[in-house]
Amino acid sequence: MNDERKTKAQLIAEGNLAFEQLQTNEYIRYEALPLETRDGQRAQVEFVGNVYLVNGIKIIQCNVRDITARKRAESQLNE
Repeated sequence: MNDERKTKAQLIAEGNLAFEQLQTNEYIRYEALPLETRDGQRAQVEFVGNVYLVNGIKIIQCNVRDITARKRAESQLNE
């Protein structure tokens, strides 16, 4: 995780850009996206967003999977 703290405005701008990309491409994926939990722990997640039609209405489905343990295991194997 990058220790540089981003401002709330920067985070919102990045989120808006990602949302625009999702709407345009109807798919977005982040592998090993670094997050910080409410209690300050760091985690890595896989984020996948898809746009699809249900009864003629665009629906966005996002799946977030915690891959922290997998990334730690991969790191230990590579040492």
